[in-house]
Amino acid sequence: MNYLDNPGNNVVLRDMQLRKLDTYKVYLPMFRPNLPEPSDRVVASINAIIPTLIGASRAREIAGSHRNFRVGAAALVQYQQGHVFAHQFVHGANIKPVQGLEEINIHAEHSILSKCEVEREPSETASIITLAVVGDIQPDQQSGQATTTLHPCGVCREQFEDPACPVDEETLIVTANPELTTIEAFCLDGLRRLHQSNDPSGILTVQFDHPLRILELPDWYMEGQQRGVVAPPFNDTPEEIADEKEFNIRLILPLLTSRLEILNERATI
Repeated sequence: MNYLDNPGNNVVLRDMQLRKLDTYKVYLPMFRPNLPEPSDRVVASINAIIPTLIGASRAREIAGSHRNFRVGAAALVQYQQGHVFAHQFVHGANIKPVQGLEEINIHAEHSILSKCEVEREPSETASIITLAVVGDIQPDQQSGQATTTLHPCGVCREQFEDPACPVDEETLIVTANPELTTIEAFCLDGLRRLHQSNDPSGILTVQFDHPLRILELPDWYMEGQQRGVVAPPFNDTPEEIADEKEFNIRLILPLLTSRLEILNERATI
């Protein structure tokens, strides 16, 4: 029997591969009570879009499904204890190696939530700042919605509603097709509106004509990994600069504007 033919071994090996993508928790210094939160969540969530999309795309390569339906996820997680903060990137993938074996049916988003709980100290609270999901597209099994990217399924959406879940109303959720040419961004409210009321107004959808170079792992990264040294080049290529400009204009700026408008509305209530 092949090692991966054993379902348990299959899960363990893929989990080990996913953990190699995770980063360590990085703690910020102690802050005085009268100082603002060290990382504004709106800005942090926007800044995390590119690394989480890349991370989710890499995690998807590790996913394992008996029907070759692969989903990868990545998240920027913030842990808080009083005025001490820590941040970490974690990754997850769907794993269902055997048809009909419901005991092993791991969703990519569930991997993320489990890691948040494992990494969280008993005295810490965990919040997911940005959650990215990259997966094969199919109609939503619970709502029947045909979406342009794969959204968290009904099982995951139900778990998101748990008050103890680190996905909260401020979490930015970003989903993309495997080619990373279609990207959607929304919060829990937008996800609810679409799948409960067929209202797409809370979903920002952007489509690109070609895979953006800024969302691909560059050659220098892969070559550096093989040598054990990862160092970026001194200059971006003109193509990368053009892609970044288009990405910022079509996705980042509208998203940032809408999120700041929501915050302003809440501040005046």
